[in-house]
Amino acid sequence: MQQQIKETALKNIEGSPLILDIRSNQDYNNLQLKQPHLHIPAANLDIPSFLKTTPIKAHQHLYLLSQKGDASRLVAKRFLKSGFQNIINIQGGILKSKTDGVLMRENTTPHLKRGLCFLAGCLIFIGVILGLFVSKSYFLIPLGVGFLLMFQSIVGRNIFSPLFKRKKP
Repeated sequence: MQQQIKETALKNIEGSPLILDIRSNQDYNNLQLKQPHLHIPAANLDIPSFLKTTPIKAHQHLYLLSQKGDASRLVAKRFLKSGFQNIINIQGGILKSKTDGVLMRENTTPHLKRGLCFLAGCLIFIGVILGLFVSKSYFLIPLGVGFLLMFQSIVGRNIFSPLFKRKKP
């Protein structure tokens, strides 16, 4: 007999629940819960060792979170097969939780990269046009932008990000 997997919306959970986010590292880095939680991608989750190393009280539930709720439902079945019964899937995953108003921490890096690419492209285009039609000294603009982009890739961080940071209201 197959046991039914319990489900609930994250907004309905009270107290300080034990939440396991099983999304990929990339998805996790783009959007996270603000409340305390654990993160182990489903592909890396070894349930027996997780149950041994994670202090879960006998009466405590483990809530599973994925992007839309489907992957966490599959992982919940794996927990049930391993003998752990206090498992609850978060309906609709993190995307539904976000629309329900659950507090999130979002990574704005993708917006910064688009802004950086746009700015760099504009500066290079303007520098080349001015260099061709006004003065050869304007070729220094694309040269400088190219140098800064190479420097940024060497140091491994976005040196232009302060220009594009969104101010929080």
